[in-house]
Amino acid sequence: MAPYSLQRIHGAIKDMDSALFLPRTSDLRQIANLAPARKKLNVVQYCMEGASKGLVAFIPSVQIE
Repeated sequence: MAPYSLQRIHGAIKDMDSALFLPRTSDLRQIANLAPARKKLNVVQYCMEGASKGLVAFIPSVQIE
């Protein structure tokens, strides 16, 4: 299975709401660039026993007006 870039994945799913599970070391600035104009992303950090295990970014769909 070949790895895909974040931009390629986002391009394939931008027409629907989505959630991406990402490594704990992900760059929040890069994730923020996926937000549609004038919208914010929700990012949740998951921890177990005090240690960060990953991030989930909830990305709203791009509405074509």
